[in-house]
Amino acid sequence: MLILLASGLTMSACAAKPPEKIAMTDQEPQVISLAYHQPVTSADGVLKLEVTDVTDSRCPVNTRCVWAGQATVSVKVSMSGKAEEKLVIGTSAPPAMNLPGDASYGAYRFSLVSVSPAKASPDAIASEAYKFGIKIVKSGS
Repeated sequence: MLILLASGLTMSACAAKPPEKIAMTDQEPQVISLAYHQPVTSADGVLKLEVTDVTDSRCPVNTRCVWAGQATVSVKVSMSGKAEEKLVIGTSAPPAMNLPGDASYGAYRFSLVSVSPAKASPDAIASEAYKFGIKIVKSGS
């Protein structure tokens, strides 16, 4: 009993939050929510993701812009038995603009489907305030 209490205290004293666990299934797209520098790991421990950078050129709400703009994120991705890689994915943009969109890593395809909060002004949003919806599709092997 004391060992359990001691280990619980040690865990709560750690500054780093343990990675959130996500369940991945073959061929079923899943949208997960990620926060800036808050890693997530698949329930089986194979896939790990962490947003490491964000660029936000979205048009502020209630503002007239030529186009809606785009948000992009750099995602550090790693998988058992495969080298870590940094992917850059972005919200949808006209193909002619040649901006980041979806990206693949191993058997997984990643898409940035949502970014919050909405941009209320041209001022920058603190990176720590962002939440990202990332769609993950695992192809059947």
